[in-house]
Amino acid sequence: MNATDRTTRTWITAAAAAAVTGGLCWVAKQGVIAASLPSTGGPPPESLPIGVLYLTGAALMAVSGSGLVARVTVGWTMVLRVAIALVVSPLIFWGIYTLVDMIVDAVAGPDAGWWWPGEGAILLTGLLFASAGGVALVRRRTAAVPVPS
Repeated sequence: MNATDRTTRTWITAAAAAAVTGGLCWVAKQGVIAASLPSTGGPPPESLPIGVLYLTGAALMAVSGSGLVARVTVGWTMVLRVAIALVVSPLIFWGIYTLVDMIVDAVAGPDAGWWWPGEGAILLTGLLFASAGGVALVRRRTAAVPVPS
């Protein structure tokens, strides 16, 4: 195994772990919301755990897209790969989140309660990233990263 192959595999593994962890942060955020619902109904008050889970999850999922960049740019110079990852990785995350949010809003409709339009996309995006990262982690041992000759 040469250095490029090892670097790419490590990068992809770290990105997959970030996707799993970030996605699970957003799922855990829903647990905190459920545990802090007021007895009178309606959304819970904003709290530090909710904010920390949201921001940590978003940051990790934004970083996780760099694994796709690492996979696509095998053989390129490291400086160029990192520069592309810095730009493209957050765009991948926000693009997926925005698409899921649009779908959830369309399905929820105007008569949905407070949770579905506000938190449904967060839950589904978290589950999507955690699942995709989990699949990548499971497959990492069986799939070799191609190295250009």
